Amino acid sequence: MILDRLETLSAISFIEPAIPKGSDSGKNCLFVRVDGDKLIFTGGGQFVTKKAVMIRPTTTEESARPAKGKNPPETFMIPRADLFAFKEMMKEHKADCKKLAKNDASYLFVEMDDTELISYDGKIVYEQPKYEFKELESAFDIVKGGVSEIPVISADVIAAMSGFGKSEAVEVTFTGPGSIIHFQQGDYEAVVIPPVETIEENEGEQLEIEE
Repeated sequence: MILDRLETLSAISFIEPAIPKGSDSGKNCLFVRVDGDKLIFTGGGQFVTKKAVMIRPTTTEESARPAKGKNPPETFMIPRADLFAFKEMMKEHKADCKKLAKNDASYLFVEMDDTELISYDGKIVYEQPKYEFKELESAFDIVKGGVSEIPVISADVIAAMSGFGKSEAVEVTFTGPGSIIHFQQGDYEAVVIPPVETIEENEGEQLEIEE
C-alpha cells in the first residue's frame, strides 16, 4: 500500500524509541493495523507505549507509481531491525526525492506491506515474526483522574516525549495516583506506566507500596 513519505518517516521516528531492543518480550516490533483508509501504528514495551494514526493518501497513476496490487492483512508486524533500516533508508532518500518530486509526484510516496518496505530505489524484504500480534491500543482508553505524585523513570519519559513536534503543545493527562500518564499531540499518543515501588522490611522481604 502507498503511504506519504514524510508522514511515514515522522510516525516511525515517533514510535521507534519506545520499541524494546530485545526479543524476549515479543514486542520488539511496530504493530500495524489497517482500518479502511487509516493505518494505526503502535509500539512499546513494559512501561512506554506509543501510537500514531495515519490517513492513507488518495493516489492516481498520474500522481504516484501504481502499487503492487497486493492488499496487506488487517494486522501485521515489522521487526525493529527492519523498521530502523527502513527509517534510515527514507532519511537518505529524503533530499533526492524532494527534488525529483517536482517533476514526478510518485517520489512523495513509499510502499509498505507485510513482506516489503519500499522507498525510491531501495527495498527491504522481511518475514512476519512467529509470535502473536500484540493488541496495544487498549492502553490508550484512559479516564482522567487527579494525582499528587507519580514516581517515573526519566528515561521512560524521554522515550515517550521523543518525536513529538517541538512547536505544538503536548496534552498530558494523569489518570490517577500510581496509574498511567497519557501524552497526546494530534494523532500521536504515548503512555508511560509508572514502575511499582518496593520497600524492604527488616526480614529482607520486599513488599509493593500501594498508593
